[in-house]
Amino acid sequence: MHSWILDILAEAGYRRTVPRITIAHFLSRYEGIFSARDVTRHIPDADRVSLYRALNLFAKLDIIHPVFQKNGETHYEVHGKKKHHHHIVCEKCSASVPVPCHVAN
Repeated sequence: MHSWILDILAEAGYRRTVPRITIAHFLSRYEGIFSARDVTRHIPDADRVSLYRALNLFAKLDIIHPVFQKNGETHYEVHGKKKHHHHIVCEKCSASVPVPCHVAN
């Protein structure tokens, strides 16, 4: 399975390591907001250090972006081709709703 995320890694000159490939495939199919904990639920044998390094790299390359933090845990969203938007997050259940933003980046 080919992932657009792997194309971005290659264009930026980064190696396609097994952890990056595995996480890229997961993220290319994932819908919604996620945390590192969510990734490990779906990829239980993922090395935590490799996971956090991959998430940091993906954020640096604008593949994902941090949406909010709760209890010290960062939650991300796959950037993809989505238009710029913000999120309203419920403080009780952590549900998140996207809010369109018409201000240019």
